[in-house]
Amino acid sequence: MKKTVADFSEFNGFVDWRQLAGRIDGAVIRLGYRGYGSAGALAKDSRAGYNLTRAAEERIPVGCYFLTQATTDGEAKDEAAFCHEIIQAAMPGQKPALPVFVDSEWGDAQRGTGRADRLTRQRRTQYAVTFVRELQALGYEAGLYCAESWARTEIDTDAIRAEGAKIWLASVERVRPQLPFDAWQYTWQGQLPGVKGKVDISEFYDWEDDAMTSDAFKAAMQTYRKELQDNDAGPWSAEARAWAVKTGLVQGGSDGAYMWQDFMTREQLVTVLHRFARQMGKA
Repeated sequence: MKKTVADFSEFNGFVDWRQLAGRIDGAVIRLGYRGYGSAGALAKDSRAGYNLTRAAEERIPVGCYFLTQATTDGEAKDEAAFCHEIIQAAMPGQKPALPVFVDSEWGDAQRGTGRADRLTRQRRTQYAVTFVRELQALGYEAGLYCAESWARTEIDTDAIRAEGAKIWLASVERVRPQLPFDAWQYTWQGQLPGVKGKVDISEFYDWEDDAMTSDAFKAAMQTYRKELQDNDAGPWSAEARAWAVKTGLVQGGSDGAYMWQDFMTREQLVTVLHRFARQMGKA
């Protein structure tokens, strides 16, 4: 299923989340970044806490992203822990419905000057995998965000996908990515109510609604099965149904209903097969 998802950071300024409710299917919130200078200090996005809290209050499913400049496995682990702290401060005891993405790109506009810009593709992939594994160990779904052009030369998305991570590719101007992806950021020029200026907008795929819990699914299935548990049946099966009842292969319930359109369990299947085998003298 395709979902419309927008991403937000402090650069979007104040976001009126009430106006966004019902207009988007989800939001990905920037948690922070590591500085691209030699110190590589971790910094929190100034709007992260507010955006996470308000989106949750408006029941908008959220994900998160963090701009990495990790140059060691230890730094990648620190970035993952930093994300965990920010999320739990805003959403105590909860996990985002969408993944937490590590954002891999150039450190700044002057390409090649960032502290992680000169990493080999292998090492950059390794640190992204470390980030993903750390968050997965904490119970989060994790992923990678990057431009498709970056994925072709600077990072191995297949290796990251092999970790069970989601791949979110940017390919703007509606040019659909050619590499495998789970989400596609197709514009940086979107417009939404409650947000001043341009907004990045994406399509997310194969995303199950987090509201469908195990209990909700069971309740929905019980309701659905009640609709099936009667004697409704199509005319095309009339002859076969009459034969099955006459020979005793299919026996109705205590209420006399045969539930022709209901599901058949393996237990029921072997019972019918056993009755047939006995009639054929094979059991």
